[in-house]
Amino acid sequence: MSGTYFSKIKSANVRFNRTQHIIHLHIYRMINTESYLQITNQTRLRQFKNVKMSLLFKLLVDGCYFGAFLFLFSSCNDHNKDAGPLKNYYFPLEQMEEGKVYRYTSDSDTSQGEQLWILKSFKKDGSYILKGAIYQLQDKITHQWQEGQTETGMVMLEYALAMNGIAAGSKLTSTKIIYDDIFPFNADKGGVFLFDMKWTDPADQKIGYELIRNRIFRGDTSMMVLGRQQDAMHFSIKERVEVDNDGILGLDLRGEEYYAKNIGLVKYVKDLDAKTRLVYTLDTIFDGLEYMKSVGLKPPF
Repeated sequence: MSGTYFSKIKSANVRFNRTQHIIHLHIYRMINTESYLQITNQTRLRQFKNVKMSLLFKLLVDGCYFGAFLFLFSSCNDHNKDAGPLKNYYFPLEQMEEGKVYRYTSDSDTSQGEQLWILKSFKKDGSYILKGAIYQLQDKITHQWQEGQTETGMVMLEYALAMNGIAAGSKLTSTKIIYDDIFPFNADKGGVFLFDMKWTDPADQKIGYELIRNRIFRGDTSMMVLGRQQDAMHFSIKERVEVDNDGILGLDLRGEEYYAKNIGLVKYVKDLDAKTRLVYTLDTIFDGLEYMKSVGLKPPF
């Protein structure tokens, strides 16, 4: 639950054999970036040699959801005061019952195109449920999920992803949620919120994957959002992705997330390696059904 500090140790003998490529291929599939595959084999081998595989995940809180994506504009300035309730900085669920489309554009010098986040809420037993899906290259769903609202924050109920990325005809693979924290409604600076999910490769059930993500609350800030100066909340992200295939291979990633008041996620950054950084910024918010009809997309739910 919220505020969980994560420490989990797993011993593993890592075999640097033909399975080395799997972790990099998986990262590519999850974040849908062609640029990641351009990392040289020499760089890949060096990354794995530097990974201490006896640790499932190292909680690093010395940096300032998905540094996961650090690229601060001069207009962003973190303050030193503790933030109040954060609920108003998440997606406005009350306004999403008819559906909304959030379009994020890439600020990075990569081949990445825009992402369309389809979001729709409904009430169940007095609390909101939020359904989400991500379209990459307009017509390919790469992620689909369902969140639930609790008194303390948003939790993940279901999550599925396309193991073949944006490939035509790719099917979504369901995951098992281990720890469900997505977004806290109250947090102290430095508070850590754990999300963890596992799944298997649909093409080979012997291959298992695990994503461990810690969101660390950094405080409030101010930034330009959709042409206006807005109050925002800042989280840094520490991730570890592991592939279990005759031994465990792992890769650590970092990032940043920014949530604006009464809007939700407005910017996220992910560092894939020392030279490759993805930055996505909210560009436009559309009415869901109207926009999807205008571009010829079939609603995912």
